Amino acid sequence: TTDEISDLHKEEFEILGVRVRNLNEIIDKGTLNSINTREKLSFLWTLPALAMKEFLNENSKYTDICYLDADLFFYNKIDHVLNAIPEGNLAIVPHRFSPRLKKYFKDSGKFNVSLVFLPVNDLGKKCGTRWAQQVKESCPIIPYYKNGKLIYGDQGYLDEWPDIYSEN
Repeated sequence: TTDEISDLHKEEFEILGVRVRNLNEIIDKGTLNSINTREKLSFLWTLPALAMKEFLNENSKYTDICYLDADLFFYNKIDHVLNAIPEGNLAIVPHRFSPRLKKYFKDSGKFNVSLVFLPVNDLGKKCGTRWAQQVKESCPIIPYYKNGKLIYGDQGYLDEWPDIYSEN
């Protein structure tokens, strides 16, 4: 299980200053049970939004919460990316498919969940809570349209963020 894996590597991460937590410490048992019946990919895609929501609502000393996919690679310090985000704002990154491949990934939406940055303020909490609620309700591995909006995994929901949160 993911908890067993995290326990195996806990000491290695703690040396780096990373606090490792088991899923049952972050996400309530009822929610975990409800999403645990999903296909594995759907389950995994649901976790970032749910975890970010919980971190945003903790009594935290942090000003921001940032989710990064494990397969990201930065050619420079991440500070360059994070410092480009205005204080108190959220940030997501667009897909940057090549023109040749773009037609194959239309269902992927405009934005990529590889980096999601939410401030620990009312805006971040509102956004994080909405996203968590959406993926908890549905995080499909096969795209479909609901009320005219494309729903696909966790990233389809990001397409509405510029319209909803554009003032910030």
